[in-house]
Amino acid sequence: MNPVDEEIEKIRAVRRKICDRFANDPKRMLEYFRKVEQELRAQGHNFVGDKREPEMLLRDEPPPRK
Repeated sequence: MNPVDEEIEKIRAVRRKICDRFANDPKRMLEYFRKVEQELRAQGHNFVGDKREPEMLLRDEPPPRK
């Protein structure tokens, strides 16, 4: 197996673990990841695709809390 195939298999193994954790129920999985997203946003983290100013997306640290 070449290095690329090995990395792909690692990704697939993680995906299988995630699916098993939520009993292959996409609704449960989505609810969980939305909750995690809300918690991370509350801590000041940014996400790709956010409609914020570009310099905010390039910060190494979250913005100061208000």
